[in-house]
Amino acid sequence: MSNQQPDTSAGQPRERRDESFLEFGVATRSALSEVKRLLADSDLPQSDVEPHFDDFIVARSGDSIVGVVGIERHGRSGLLRSLCVRRDFRRRGIAEQLCALIESHAGNIGISELYLLTTTAERYFAKRGFSECARDVVPTSLRQTQQFYLCARARRCACGAQ
Repeated sequence: MSNQQPDTSAGQPRERRDESFLEFGVATRSALSEVKRLLADSDLPQSDVEPHFDDFIVARSGDSIVGVVGIERHGRSGLLRSLCVRRDFRRRGIAEQLCALIESHAGNIGISELYLLTTTAERYFAKRGFSECARDVVPTSLRQTQQFYLCARARRCACGAQ
């Protein structure tokens, strides 16, 4: 259900988009280029998104994607990645909702441990129950991912149980 209301200011009814209305859902292949742009705008890796895109969730405001998060599956371990909210939509709880949805999705697909790499969000993820861990204790399958390689500059590695 949408909270859009008709705009009749010019005598003809028109739909007016309410930017406070957000929809969350599984990313579709048609959204791939927009998600990559959003990640690039936030200086996050996007070259390796496509093979894992079936496990991405997006937040939409109208026709625009304003947030995204994904998981790379590796057995019972997963790499939480690409959490990003468009700058003009930050501080509205969107990241919190995206994290809750992706963590639930991880549990539904049998992932029992989530790991992530971050350069800026250590405290945010600590509040979500993640704790810092050394990169060498991360499962080998995750350490061998392109994401792990692309994020070599990440100061922090964190892990959390589902």
